[in-house]
Amino acid sequence: MAAGLADALAVTQGPVDPAVFLARMMDLRGSVDLAQGLEATGASGGELAPASRADLRAIVVERTAALREGVLRTLADPFQRRSRLPTPEQVVTTLLEHGVLVDGGGRPVAAAADAIWSPCGALLARVLDGVRFELAALREELGPRLAALGLAVARLERLDAALVGATAKGRAALEERLLSALGPSFASRFASAVAGSPRPVTPALVGCWFEAGGLLRAEIDRGRDAVLAILDHDRRRLLALVTDR
Repeated sequence: MAAGLADALAVTQGPVDPAVFLARMMDLRGSVDLAQGLEATGASGGELAPASRADLRAIVVERTAALREGVLRTLADPFQRRSRLPTPEQVVTTLLEHGVLVDGGGRPVAAAADAIWSPCGALLARVLDGVRFELAALREELGPRLAALGLAVARLERLDAALVGATAKGRAALEERLLSALGPSFASRFASAVAGSPRPVTPALVGCWFEAGGLLRAEIDRGRDAVLAILDHDRRRLLALVTDR
């Protein structure tokens, strides 16, 4: 289960061995949880209406596809009012309030970059939280139905649940690390953009930052791709559980 997130981490720090990566995600509490979970893998499933793996696979495909569409829809136009992101006018106000256009660099630029990016990072965090909630609900729904397919499947389901529980803290930390890396990336590009902007800086001038490929929009799109990578990782894990071998 570690391969997908290890691949995502490799983008920023080079190749990562999935087995080593999995071990790093488990602290002492996680290791104890894993051991306890493995002791329970012999438990049998409850009495549920029969469902084939094909039925469960269809549920996973449909629900994760809907989740993906939801992420894309939310971030297709991230600068709508309900997203509470800065407008070009507010960006210019932030530059003025922090003295960026006077001092031209250093702490004022860093503070302005943080003020502008923070609501964008918060939006991406909310989208990720929504994905996490829906994936957890789907996994909880699938558990008893997988266990009802027989002892072998029940053991596999419990093993997966034990691994997920043992690595939950490490996974969350990695996911947050992927998103938090966008802040420094934006700050660096922001400093260069401000230094190279003609004066006076106007809302019309910074408007291109909000367009596709622009300074602000490009970083949000990178965050969107990180969220989709996390979603795809769990989609593949769930599909592995419900696919006949």
